[in-house]
Amino acid sequence: AFCVWRMLAESLTTIAGVAYPPCEVVRYATACYDAYSVLLLYAGSCSPQVYHRVLRPAMADTHPAFSGRWARDYERLPELLRTVRRTRPAALVGGLVAAGRANQLVHIAVGQRLVPDGPSLLRGSDRGPDQGVTDHDRDIFDKYFLVTRQDITHRTFAGQLAARVTAAAADLAERPLPAAGSTGLAAEVVSRFQRDAATILTDLTPPQYERAPAC
Repeated sequence: AFCVWRMLAESLTTIAGVAYPPCEVVRYATACYDAYSVLLLYAGSCSPQVYHRVLRPAMADTHPAFSGRWARDYERLPELLRTVRRTRPAALVGGLVAAGRANQLVHIAVGQRLVPDGPSLLRGSDRGPDQGVTDHDRDIFDKYFLVTRQDITHRTFAGQLAARVTAAAADLAERPLPAAGSTGLAAEVVSRFQRDAATILTDLTPPQYERAPAC
């Protein structure tokens, strides 16, 4: 998911920054959002019992207010998507915006499945949710997820993403995602990602910018 966030941010920045973004970049950004939705379901596919017995205590031990808001690679995405939605024609970015909305539904569905009652660690801590995120918070988040950051080439980074996505897709092909227990529109969206999870990840191929025509 960290790698997908980075590639998604790069694609959204391109779409927001040029008058005629390549169609392939728009399609790739859409595919990244769908891949992130699958990875949310994948990461949240443990039982609620395991989550509360193992994962939530481990996050709380790392920091009592541990929060997904501390993910430095994700934090630019909502504003970038708002900019794209506001400044680019709906005919061009409608599918991308819809993928972003579907991702929000998946996020809510995973949260409701794993934590149906009670506040998040952040809201349940002494630290208020309105307090700004610091680099120290971001470093704590990276450390928990065993992320090491250093300068590498774009090709090397894309290779890391491909290796991880391929492993996750193979796992999902052998062990499909469990039902999320959602209702209404969220159930339809989640069911689609559950059904097509392995294919969505396998099809996540970075665009060839130098050959991509403008939309």
